[in-house]
Amino acid sequence: MGWAGRLRSRGLGWLVASTAILVIIAAVTGEPWWAIVVTAVTTVAASIVFTAVRRWRGVAGAKAAYQRAIDSGHAEAAAWAAADLGVLLAEQGDGAGAKAAYQRAVDSGHAELAPRAAHLLSELS
Repeated sequence: MGWAGRLRSRGLGWLVASTAILVIIAAVTGEPWWAIVVTAVTTVAASIVFTAVRRWRGVAGAKAAYQRAIDSGHAEAAAWAAADLGVLLAEQGDGAGAKAAYQRAVDSGHAELAPRAAHLLSELS
């Protein structure tokens, strides 16, 4: 089981509180919540928040949130969102969409995500 699976198995109570704090910070600063996550917290936390969005808003809401982050032009957020969107689309059986999302993460050149996305892309081919 990967780190994300271990976090999910431990419950999300702490995540609800953390997300509430992020929403308050976003409201006060006027910044998008995902930009605050990416710039103020570790990149791992960004992935956790995207996972929470998926749970709370469902697949359609998660896709929309990922796309907004990708379209934002924020390099870090866009890379994480593209990689996570690829995973979501692969789980939904959308191989073509997953490949496109993974390729976008690869093209980002992100030191951590680009190699991971390239590996996931190769598994789809």
